Formats: sequence, structure tokens, C-alpha cells
Amino acid sequence: MDLIEIAYKPPYDWRTMMSFLESHAVAGVEVVDRPNGCYSRTLLGAGGTSGWLSVCNNEQSSRLIITVSPALAAQASSITALVRRAFDTDVDPLAISAQLGPLAAANPGLRLPGVFDGFELAVRTILGQQVTVRAGTTMATRLARKFGEPFTAAPPGLALALDLFTPTAMRLAAASLEDFTSLGIIQSRARAIMALAAAVADGRISLTVDSDAELLAEQLKSLPGIGEWTAQFVTMRLLAVADSFPSRDLVIKKAAGETDEKILLAMAEKWRPWRSYAAMHLWKSAAKSLNRRD
Repeated sequence: MDLIEIAYKPPYDWRTMMSFLESHAVAGVEVVDRPNGCYSRTLLGAGGTSGWLSVCNNEQSSRLIITVSPALAAQASSITALVRRAFDTDVDPLAISAQLGPLAAANPGLRLPGVFDGFELAVRTILGQQVTVRAGTTMATRLARKFGEPFTAAPPGLALALDLFTPTAMRLAAASLEDFTSLGIIQSRARAIMALAAAVADGRISLTVDSDAELLAEQLKSLPGIGEWTAQFVTMRLLAVADSFPSRDLVIKKAAGETDEKILLAMAEKWRPWRSYAAMHLWKSAAKSLNRRD
């Protein structure tokens, strides 16, 4: 197994990153080890290769430690780039928190979670439309169990946690509407996933990190069942768009104490050019309030 180290500028709110990834984790494809503060997942590499990786945080040295399976060792450079984007290691958190002011005071090291697979993110986002995070994650796990290819090469400590690859666009494009609805996925979301899978499988839409944000958003919104919120959330996380603000998000409206979208957007002007991070802080604030009520 190969080890890769990635330096970052402290502070890094690793606990919040792990909490976010854990709440969105698709069982079998990815797992968060809370006691050790590590994230692990299966990964389909280039040229048909496949394997797994684990990402842990060394807070003392301000470095992420990535363990890569032997099958993916030759792709260390591309995997390093993936992890840098997925864990948002290249930003200056103090510069961001200075611009966000009181909003970021409690958590100046909050990062924008990226992704390892753009299609996986888009499907997961569709499944999360107008439902709780837990409900969306449950549907995503059912989908992976039905359509994901099995993985049998996890190391002993992860063998029970990692046993699937995320479903590919080609696999989902070949599925029927009944395949989706039998999992409890409503027809509108099933049709949206089918349309997305077909568009990605035949090359009409490319969910890669070098996509143009505006073009990709318009392409996504041209598909049935995908609106502004879904397109914005996908581009924000896939392309690491730092200044996106999902003003239609109900949780953000509640956390900001403003339901009027125009007024909310005007409020958010002071957070430019880091409005995506402002959104993360508002989501975290809402989660804290919910936990206090529980």
C-alpha cells in the first residue's frame, strides 16, 4: 500500500467534514471511521483499474494522509488531485473567515466538501430532492446495492464496510423505470436519474472537474426533474465553485432568518467571493439547532 501526504493551511474543521461525509455516505461504497477520523471508499480508476483509498488527518502536521490500494498506486498523481479537491485543501481558511465575519467565527476551518465521482454526486443529489439527508442516503444505498458492481479486494479492516462500487451511468441508463420504483424511488426522481444516466453514458453531458459551470448547470436543468437547486448543488461541489449561493434552499433560508429569495441574495452579497462557504456555515448552523432540539 502506498502513502500520500497532502499539506493544508490550518485550521481545518475535520470533525465537520467527517460528519458531512458520514451523513451522506453510501453504505458499501464509502465509510467514515469516527474514532480514528478517517474516510474510506472504493474507487474506479482510469483504464479499468479499481481499488480503494483511505484519507486521515494529521492535525499536528496539518497534513492529510492517504492510503492507496496497490491496484491504484500507479495513479498516485491523479488520486492526489482528486483528494485535494474532495477535501478542499488548497484554500486559505483564515482569508475566507475574515470575509465571512461573524458567520464563520465559530468554525473558521470549515471546508467545502468535494466529490470523487461527478455522476455519483448528481444521482445522490437527485435522490435528496425535498427529503431529509437520511432518506436520500437510504435511497442511494439501495440503488448501489442493486446496480453497483461487487468489490472483493478491501483490506481486512475494511472488508465488511467496502464491498461495492458506485453504479455507473451505463448501468443505470440500461435500467427500467420499474427497477427504480421497486426500490422506493418515486417516478419523477427515477425518470430524472434515467435521463441523466443516458446523457452521461452517450457523452451529451460530462460530469468532470474541468466542466464549465454555467454550461453544465444549463445542461442539467434541460433534463426532466432537475431544477436550479439540484444543478447549483452539483456544480458547487463538483467544480469547487467558491461563490455559489443556493438561495432557494429551505434550510439556508431558515438558518439565515429570511424567506424572501431576493432579500436573501442581497444579504449574501457581503460574503462574496466565498458564498459557497457561507452556505456551508448556514447548513452547519441549522444542523446545530436541530441537534439542540433533539
